Amino acid sequence: MVQSIKQFLDNDHIARMVFQTPKYSTVDGFLLDIIDGSVFKDHEIFSAFETSLQILLYYDDVEICNPLGKKAGTHKIGVFYYSIANMPKLYRSRLPCIRLLSIVKRKVMNEYGIKHVLERINTDLIEISQGINIMINGEVKLVKGAVIAFIGDTLAIHEVCGFKVGVGFAYQKCRECECTPADLQTKFREDLFLKRNLQSYDDQCQELDRAVTRGMRNHLSRIYGINERSYARDFPGFNLLTNTPEDIMHVLF
Repeated sequence: MVQSIKQFLDNDHIARMVFQTPKYSTVDGFLLDIIDGSVFKDHEIFSAFETSLQILLYYDDVEICNPLGKKAGTHKIGVFYYSIANMPKLYRSRLPCIRLLSIVKRKVMNEYGIKHVLERINTDLIEISQGINIMINGEVKLVKGAVIAFIGDTLAIHEVCGFKVGVGFAYQKCRECECTPADLQTKFREDLFLKRNLQSYDDQCQELDRAVTRGMRNHLSRIYGINERSYARDFPGFNLLTNTPEDIMHVLF
């Protein structure tokens, strides 16, 4: 990722757009951009360095063959992308601004887990958080950055964050709160639920690791809705509970 970012910002015009001072756009209490929210303003890196890189990560699976054919799943791949949210909103969704980060065969991730991919991504993110040298207007500057959001549908983000992908097998199905199946169907206000937090996430992951039998571990995994501790938990300045926005279309439809 580090080398790719350097190549992307090698263009002076792009570098000037990326490293301009953030302009907050809150109007009458409405949040109009990602930098208007508390996740950005309270971030340990973004709050300290105005021109820091705001990295957006995206992950999803792609079926290469006919999904209804006999080869379905055989050549399925997992694709990771990144983009820079510092870009003006006009350009963020343009294909030249969406950069390929990694392609992994789905059957390889099924066998070894997504954690090895996230561990490799984390290595680059640690380097970026400590600062990388970028040429800007003919001058080398030390630039820091972090992931401001990891984007994907519900299944993808649950896998990234270590939660159960098939939530039907979990007692606590939501990655944002610890609601029961009954409450999920009858309560519709946020204040009626106990929200998850990083401390409870870490405690529950430790309980899974300390389970003395496979049966006990599977029981705790179903209760908490967690398969394993995610390497995304170690991303610098990244909160895997608040920096993973919901896919509204996937949730509603």
